[in-house]
Amino acid sequence: MILTAFSVNSSQKLFGRYNHFQRSALFGLVVGLALLAYIASSGLPKPRGNADKAQIKKLLDQLMAADNAGGVDQIMSFYADDAITMPPNDNIVIGKEAIAARYKAGFAKFKMEVSLSSDELEICGDWAFNRGKTSGRLIWHDGSNPTPLNDKYLMILRRQAGKSWKIARLMWSHYPKN
Repeated sequence: MILTAFSVNSSQKLFGRYNHFQRSALFGLVVGLALLAYIASSGLPKPRGNADKAQIKKLLDQLMAADNAGGVDQIMSFYADDAITMPPNDNIVIGKEAIAARYKAGFAKFKMEVSLSSDELEICGDWAFNRGKTSGRLIWHDGSNPTPLNDKYLMILRRQAGKSWKIARLMWSHYPKN
């Protein structure tokens, strides 16, 4: 009872001069700051810095070179075993073997000339995402006119046990050229 009276009296002295809205806002601020302090001190994954970003950017450059060379084995070295791709207007492709088969079928019909522009790369712990655009063209083996490529993509990468990064998920869709 004494503790309750003290709490009420202390609260009235401390917050008595504020209206209900101001007290609610102040309470929310205090709780928010306490939550932020807790999160900052907890064991949540923290960004690991520029070395990881450099490693992922190198992976992206090597992936584009492999795409342009038509090197399925090299391309697949950048994918996790349980990777999933989500191509536009097509079925979801699950697993490294299925993704490789899709690449082989494509490269039997065309050669790629493509480049990548990364617009955003964020890392948190053992996961990263990369958002950007690809542009270029498909050159058909049958002599048909080349097909322009202009896509946007979202790639999710996962750090592997050996500390290398692999593509875990990739989805893309056509992007209207401005």
